[in-house]
Amino acid sequence: MPKTGNNGYLLDTNIVIDLFKGQRDIADKINESGNVYLPIPTLGELYLGAENSGRRTHHFRQIDALLQIIEIINTSQRTAEMYGILKVKLKRLGKPIPENDIWIAALAKEHDYTIVSRDKHFNNIPDLVTIPW
Repeated sequence: MPKTGNNGYLLDTNIVIDLFKGQRDIADKINESGNVYLPIPTLGELYLGAENSGRRTHHFRQIDALLQIIEIINTSQRTAEMYGILKVKLKRLGKPIPENDIWIAALAKEHDYTIVSRDKHFNNIPDLVTIPW
């Protein structure tokens, strides 16, 4: 049986993008799962994508609608400490991952959350729980 985080789920950007593209199964999982959070780095990436899009207004509306149903989780001093630990571990392993994903992983470790992502590079972080939805 796969290990799961105890407290909730953090949505990675790729999952939210697929949700925005109409993947109903993701919406169903969000409704079934209870404690689902949007990490502030994910929100930043969503705003970046919206700003860079030819359908800017449409994407900003999608983000606004998402924020009506999912709570944002921000970083803390403890998150920053976890970030430093994870960044050094990844560097020593020679397995860097994108900066925002290190922040998301740090939030997951801090709160014992499961990351919902289809990115395989999260597997480079020991004891980090991910699921693809």
